[in-house]
Amino acid sequence: IGGKFKAADLSFALTQLSTYIKAGIPLIDSVRILEKQSEKSEHRKVYQKIVYELLKGENLSTAMDKQEDKFPKFLVNMIKTAELTGDLTSVLDDMAEYYTSKEETRRQMISAMTYPVVVLVIAIGVLIFILVSIVPKFVQMYADNNATMPKLTLAIMSISTFITEQYILLIIIIVAIVLIFYLLYKHNVPFRHRVQVILMHLPVANKVIIYNEVYNFTKTFASLLNHGVFIVDSMAILSKITKNEVYKRLINRTLINLNK
Repeated sequence: IGGKFKAADLSFALTQLSTYIKAGIPLIDSVRILEKQSEKSEHRKVYQKIVYELLKGENLSTAMDKQEDKFPKFLVNMIKTAELTGDLTSVLDDMAEYYTSKEETRRQMISAMTYPVVVLVIAIGVLIFILVSIVPKFVQMYADNNATMPKLTLAIMSISTFITEQYILLIIIIVAIVLIFYLLYKHNVPFRHRVQVILMHLPVANKVIIYNEVYNFTKTFASLLNHGVFIVDSMAILSKITKNEVYKRLINRTLINLNK
């Protein structure tokens, strides 16, 4: 979505905003400076809207919340808490560190997944090349010699023939499957839960996913507790932040037990 702030953007913006406020620059002027510094036109528009809301007398958290989904709800809630306690710069610094760590974790995940993904893509490419370029030559050779072939060989030749003759249909089928998978994953909670359970049992992906979820949970939990948010309220916020349905259910069950 255009204009949405990523972890790296938030880390820079929050650090700068905290620095300006500590230097005695008013909040509105600080946001205006961020607007001028921003290299993305979408972000400049967001800052302009925030300045407009601040000039109307709104709080920073309210002004950010009105920007649709440009800012994470977690950040908005933390700034709202800071406004109540009067410790805005401290929260801005903590949130900047939080999103810096989150960005580093994201890069580590990408680095960890790059090798297996590259190997998988190369393997699929080699397989397709063999089926499209090499197998048809053997098909012709066997046909010329009227040779009798095993069932496995016949099956491979049939796959090769289908790929070479019906590649347009194959592309349409693959696109349709990917689109259906995406829609189900995005809108169907049981389907998303099942996919995430499967991914969390794969040899490489499971460690990456579990590490990422546990890291985000502990880091966010610590930030909430450090700013006076009760444990039960913190768990409720954490259940809304995570996109992993497995951990969402675990947190919700823990929340029920805590309430008991």
